[in-house]
Amino acid sequence: MWAIVGHMACQRVFWLYDFAGEPRVETRFTNAAYNCPGDDDLENVLSSAELVAELDSTFGLIEGILDRWPIASLDEVLRRPEWDESWVHTRGVVVQRSFGHDVWHTADLNDTLGRHGLEGIDIWN
Repeated sequence: MWAIVGHMACQRVFWLYDFAGEPRVETRFTNAAYNCPGDDDLENVLSSAELVAELDSTFGLIEGILDRWPIASLDEVLRRPEWDESWVHTRGVVVQRSFGHDVWHTADLNDTLGRHGLEGIDIWN
């Protein structure tokens, strides 16, 4: 389960920093496109406390873009010239992918927790 949590936080960094070009803040995920501790990098697995800290800090990143990106900017097309044409998305798609990715993996976590008789995560509270 820890790998999913690290993956969720790292992918927020990938989509919002690496792809969307948001200004970087402090994070353990310095190479999110290729090397996420506990995800791609199984040698450097993050502790529970580190995972919580990364989820908090990367959610702060999402909160920041929601404050900075006006609704009208969500149609703006983002490109990475060094990547191929499959990497052309609007700002709105980037936000949707970030939230959709979290919901998808929260469902994975809830399935695992439920199989062990544990209460799931309620992402709406």
